[in-house]
Amino acid sequence: MKNYIIHCLTVFIFFAGVAGSVQGAVLKGRVYDSLEKKPVDFALVMIPDKKIKTHADQDGIYTLEVDQEGTYTVFVRAEGYRLVRETLYIKNSSEKNFILRSVTVRGGALTITADRPIQKLSRRTMTVQNLKEVPASFGDSVNALTSLPGVIRTSGGFFGPLVIRGAEPSYNRYYVDGMPVGNPLHFFGLHSVIANDLMSEIDLYASSFPSEFGGPLAAVISINTLDTVKEFGGNADVGMISATALLKSPFTRERVTENGVEKENMGYLIAAGRVGYLTLLIPLFYELTTGEKLQSLPEYWDYQVKGKIYLNSRNSITMLCMGSRDYWKLLVDPDDVEVNEGDDPLFGDLEFDYDQVFHNQGLYYKYDSGKFRNTLMVYSAWSKHHTYVNAGSDVLAAYPDHWLKDFYVDSIPWTLGLKNNFKLEWIDDLAEIRGGLELTHYFFDAEGKELEITESGFIDPGDPDAVNAIPFDVTFRNTTAGGYAEQRFSPGGFIFAPSLRIEKLVNTRYYTIDPRGLASYEFPTETTLSAVGGHYSSFFQTNPFFFQFAPYSASQSKYYDPEKAWHCAAGIEQAADLITFNAEFFYNYYYDMVVDYPHTEGGVDVSGINAGECKTYGVELMVRRDRREEGGGGLFGWGSYTYTSSKIKSGLPLSYDLNGDKWVSSNFEQRQSVKIVMGYQYRRHTVSSKFQLYSSMPYTGIIGSEESPAGTGRYAPLYDNHNINEKHFPVDHRLDLRYSCRTGYEWGYVSWYIEIINVYGFWYKPENEVIWKYDRPYGNDNPTVESGDGLSVIPNFGVEVKF
Repeated sequence: MKNYIIHCLTVFIFFAGVAGSVQGAVLKGRVYDSLEKKPVDFALVMIPDKKIKTHADQDGIYTLEVDQEGTYTVFVRAEGYRLVRETLYIKNSSEKNFILRSVTVRGGALTITADRPIQKLSRRTMTVQNLKEVPASFGDSVNALTSLPGVIRTSGGFFGPLVIRGAEPSYNRYYVDGMPVGNPLHFFGLHSVIANDLMSEIDLYASSFPSEFGGPLAAVISINTLDTVKEFGGNADVGMISATALLKSPFTRERVTENGVEKENMGYLIAAGRVGYLTLLIPLFYELTTGEKLQSLPEYWDYQVKGKIYLNSRNSITMLCMGSRDYWKLLVDPDDVEVNEGDDPLFGDLEFDYDQVFHNQGLYYKYDSGKFRNTLMVYSAWSKHHTYVNAGSDVLAAYPDHWLKDFYVDSIPWTLGLKNNFKLEWIDDLAEIRGGLELTHYFFDAEGKELEITESGFIDPGDPDAVNAIPFDVTFRNTTAGGYAEQRFSPGGFIFAPSLRIEKLVNTRYYTIDPRGLASYEFPTETTLSAVGGHYSSFFQTNPFFFQFAPYSASQSKYYDPEKAWHCAAGIEQAADLITFNAEFFYNYYYDMVVDYPHTEGGVDVSGINAGECKTYGVELMVRRDRREEGGGGLFGWGSYTYTSSKIKSGLPLSYDLNGDKWVSSNFEQRQSVKIVMGYQYRRHTVSSKFQLYSSMPYTGIIGSEESPAGTGRYAPLYDNHNINEKHFPVDHRLDLRYSCRTGYEWGYVSWYIEIINVYGFWYKPENEVIWKYDRPYGNDNPTVESGDGLSVIPNFGVEVKF
């Protein structure tokens, strides 16, 4: 054994000597971002003449080896940055750091920089890389927005539409490259319908958004996609509940320059998609942890295709196509479903079917001369929705016309739109005017049944008189026309931007005029004071949410005035080295909101009326720490505190609504929350955590019961409709952890990650649900406040490959 070791050492020393005799050379260093002062990972460092290349790792560190010392021309490039070319003499051990400047698009001979909004107040911008590092998001960037102040879910938990600053989620709007998307999330929150790596960043306007957005009343989520591809590449991300993939390739041509033959970027093509497979692992894990079987689960898929052609240095044409499908998959035969003790027998044999699909296409023509930019966009948004509910239980045998029997809605909204936005800088670095014109046509067909609530407050679904199912078969056609103008002045550190938006619902008498404005000043100390606000309007008839869930009401265009709101916010931001602190105060008042109120107008049955009001106000405090340039690793993250009050008033007659004349807490009022997202990166390892401490959403107490239907032994709860949402569950909290490890290769990197959501959920379960047992009347043991059923700890894991 000893001789064998000596022999091996001899061979090793021999080969080491041979290697040392070769006069090679090494260039090493880091690649940095010039603006954010952070390392640029996956940057390509190459010497084309020698056909040598390498990629920087996650810390921006690269090492490039050549066969001998000498003078070489080194190229450095990365997606979203300008190409750097430098001639260097490389010797045995040379060091060189490269600084890259970011761009959005490169076409022909002109570099076109990003046209980013200047509004900071009521707006959070997060890059996809930031959002990927947030635990408990299932690897989805839109889900990770819930880590920001003022953003929660409708359920207060993992899933559901986004609730922003206490407003109804149906009044939010989502845009992808300026194109409206009516179905932005799979099953209202599992994943977004666009692949993470197709996004470049997300702008979240919590309120007081600019005039370029028409239609939303509460908040705007604007997703910006990649707009440059310099080399062939792609990535795949396989997780516990879904998998995504993306491929991208530039279009190039060779041209002769003074430096020889170079390749010119003429455009690109990107294709991406996702497929969900919750039925693969979730049912097994659920049964192991809860001892029960899941009855059904959602399935989904989506796709995106984006292509661009540069006609010349000033003109380009872009195409974006995207779509998705969500459908419900049964895991257990309905006849085999057992009704547990205390469950509502009404839903023991409930049949449920849900299926929706959408396809969007957008075509963009862009012109950019530097001082003047213009984008002309035409788009189509087509979707189809199917919902079916049927309860055939013995409890309803005596009510053949009950609304829970064969209830369905089939709707097909189709929207065609034309937008033209421009920007003209008419005084260099001082004044610019922005504006746009829009024309949108709505084709809407639906049939089925719509629910008409005959009494206000909480109702018993078993009461055949509480809800009427109204059959309908409607065709709706309408057009909106409008536009906006905004003048921006920016002398020194001051910004003043008044604007005006005007819209008209063409086939009606309704039109809107919405003035808005922004003012801010940045002191030399990097302190910024800002104020923003204005008036906002939305046509109930063109709201995509109501297209889907209340098509009959949405078709009654002449009976509903525009819904309106006033938004205002003021804040301060202070930057110091890596730390940024901001405080923001907001107040939003919504009025003329459509609420359920069956009545007759001119002999026609109308489902609702413009009588509702809502006011939300509060404060958001946030501190953020970025990573330091040197090394790129270390501590990063943010923490926030939010106070939000959200009150609503129906404005309805007291004969219909007992609370019609008073303000009550809305269903989405989470008054206080603390969120801390903190991570640490050391070389290729990243550990991050998210801690949330928040007050619960309100609920209405139960004060009695009644047998409903009579003689069935089913006891329905009677809610305290005089005191809506005056009770609150105890304070809740949760901790989520994430670990990821990235390994770089010459061709790209492999990153694997694991998450533990609700880390201490096995021994801590918050009391956040009122449990009512339908097999017994109201009493000391009915109802009870308990922890909700379902998964207490959720693991998530996956691997990402990028090349």
